Amino acid sequence: MLKTLEAALDIFFPPTCLNCGKKISPSEFLCPACQDFERMPALVCQKCAQPLKTAQGANLCSLCRRKNIYFFDRIIAPFVYKNPLSQILKLFKYYHYAYLGDFLKDKLADFILQAGFNYKEYDFITYVPMHKTKLREREYNQSKILASKLSKDLKIELKESLKAKAYLKSQVTKNKRQRKEEIKDNFSALENLKDTRIILVDDVVTTGSTVSECARALKEKGAKEVAVWAIARNINENPA
Repeated sequence: MLKTLEAALDIFFPPTCLNCGKKISPSEFLCPACQDFERMPALVCQKCAQPLKTAQGANLCSLCRRKNIYFFDRIIAPFVYKNPLSQILKLFKYYHYAYLGDFLKDKLADFILQAGFNYKEYDFITYVPMHKTKLREREYNQSKILASKLSKDLKIELKESLKAKAYLKSQVTKNKRQRKEEIKDNFSALENLKDTRIILVDDVVTTGSTVSECARALKEKGAKEVAVWAIARNINENPA
């Protein structure tokens, strides 16, 4: 009876791609074309993950060579933040498509394993927190969902290590300088982290300001290394 009902629903309400609206099989939610996310270039800065034109000293971009502007030690992200992935991440983040967490987690975990990143050397995994008011509004933290699923898959301890001090409005329309000023000192670590190596998870890195401030808070409590994992990275038009 249930299978008959499902078949009838597929006839009258065929499943469609979440991004482009094309018809897809019932077991999918994106068509093949919309799953073909643009990968990050092979040659990126080993700290901020911005693309490099050519190999440079320690494979750092010109900005990371000149200034110590980020508190994290490196960013690992498999994809460029652009459509169709940016649309999928917005559904995941803002519109209660929490079930996309498994799909996105698999994409990130596969990349981590293929890249040979030795995550077993890290003490635990944590995530970018939300202020309690924003969490009530959103009803879930997409970064926590990703971190929790990665923790289970990769068998790394998950810890709630950070707290957001203030409620901040959406950062989407703000430029890098505005984001940096507004987010500064907005996070605090919840425990002593002396000599720990930590994986910090977020869904997307745009300017790097949020994850940098999270890393600052962790290092102020003694963390010696913070590696950022994200699904996607916003990249500059012109490689460094």
